[in-house]
Amino acid sequence: MAYTLYLLWGPNCLPTLAYMTIPQLCLVKDIPLFPKVSSFWILPFLYVIVSQYIYSLGEFVFCGGSVKGWWNEQRMWLFKRTTSYLLAFLDTLLGKFGFL
Repeated sequence: MAYTLYLLWGPNCLPTLAYMTIPQLCLVKDIPLFPKVSSFWILPFLYVIVSQYIYSLGEFVFCGGSVKGWWNEQRMWLFKRTTSYLLAFLDTLLGKFGFL
């Protein structure tokens, strides 16, 4: 159980890539991804998004960070997951299948 975080670190790049591409494709194709703001069904989406950011900020500040440091970390996680995690994941897969 303790190593699960490190075990799933590399494959975590795949949902992040989907998180990056699906909203842009929906925007280009004019497909609504979320309910309208005037709809009642926006509340669950807003709850999840706002509570995740509040929890993350609280945890970061509680551990000695600042709001500016948290904001910079929020901006950089996407770059870390789509570059180093993806390349490490592909390197591991290719190594396991004998291509490297």
